[in-house]
Amino acid sequence: MLTRILIVAPSLHPGGAQRHFVNLAKEFHRAGAAVTVALLRREGAFLKELSDAVDVVGLLSPRLLRVLHWSERGSVARSVVRNHLVRVALYASAGAIGRLRRVCLLHRPAIVLSTLWEADVSAALALRRLPRASRPRWIVAAAFNFEPRLGSGLRRTLLTTLVRRTYGGADLMVAPSAPAGRQIRTLVRDSRTPVRIIPNAIGLDRVREQATRMSGWHGARGASGPVLVAVGRLVPEKGFDLLLQALARVRLQMPTARLVIVGDGPSRVSLERLARRLGIEGAVSWTGFLDNPFPYMAAADAVVVPSRWETFANVVPEAMALGVPVIATRCGGPEDILEPGRDGFLVPPEDVEALSRCVLEVLGDQDRRRAVGERARKKAEEFSASSVAAAYLKCFEQVLASGESP
Repeated sequence: MLTRILIVAPSLHPGGAQRHFVNLAKEFHRAGAAVTVALLRREGAFLKELSDAVDVVGLLSPRLLRVLHWSERGSVARSVVRNHLVRVALYASAGAIGRLRRVCLLHRPAIVLSTLWEADVSAALALRRLPRASRPRWIVAAAFNFEPRLGSGLRRTLLTTLVRRTYGGADLMVAPSAPAGRQIRTLVRDSRTPVRIIPNAIGLDRVREQATRMSGWHGARGASGPVLVAVGRLVPEKGFDLLLQALARVRLQMPTARLVIVGDGPSRVSLERLARRLGIEGAVSWTGFLDNPFPYMAAADAVVVPSRWETFANVVPEAMALGVPVIATRCGGPEDILEPGRDGFLVPPEDVEALSRCVLEVLGDQDRRRAVGERARKKAEEFSASSVAAAYLKCFEQVLASGESP
């Protein structure tokens, strides 16, 4: 019977992987497991959601965290520190990997579950330093899109070798979608590490409850025309530039269509500039980052996910849980979640024409939106945190019982 689980992550700043792990930690605890969460940086808005029953350990001291924050203020230092390999080296030199090893010896987990590159490398290094007899089984929840970061030529060869050496020591890798699983299998093809597909855990009750909270509401509600909502970090990978171009085309035929973008990030200034250049700045509302985006999503006529790549895309089942139709690109994760025309809509990635055409079709047919939304609401139950956590726990038990990964 599984009793002790150690979860390793970089931090609990808002993000899809972090939300997934917070949901898993709570469900593992409810299932009777003793859960410890080890964070390279003990910080982030999601920290407050973990109960006192879940032990949270910081691997970097507050003093070292302050030094790291200070080093990230300058533009040159920030660009260097953002490099994942540099950060891993900093964590190692600051003793974080040694502390993780000591956490393993103290808590003696049966399973170590890590996510995101920095935490995965840290876990690999820490576990290799443990005596074989006391080494827990290591499972990776793959939530990192490696492909655009590998580059080409010698850089690609070196980084691919590093990835394979890192994950070759894992007992199992769990991908949240089949496309993400295929990417992982390609990267670790020389490894014996098996790959399983288990979707991200979505707190459906939390989504639906928070959607009813209207404090601070502005933007979508009360708009005179149809409203699209997009949620995510404003970075090129998320494809918000494509959505703005699509909206400009949509408004040629549907002049009252509006867009609310919930999120913030380094691309915000360039995206606002693009909206002005396209002449749609008055049709786009920017909320910035919100702890609770769900009232906006619930009031939308459709939620749009225009990403270039997603390992999963939590926003898709979250919108589905609210009965709101989703228009997404075939960018990885959404392909596993949505059945086109039945419980959502899929278009090719980076195809502005196809995206704008789909938006027009969806916004122009209220009955279809309602029917798709209702089917989506039922489909969302497949991604409930309790169901996903149960799949993880079953997988853990198989690994431990057999001595081999399933």
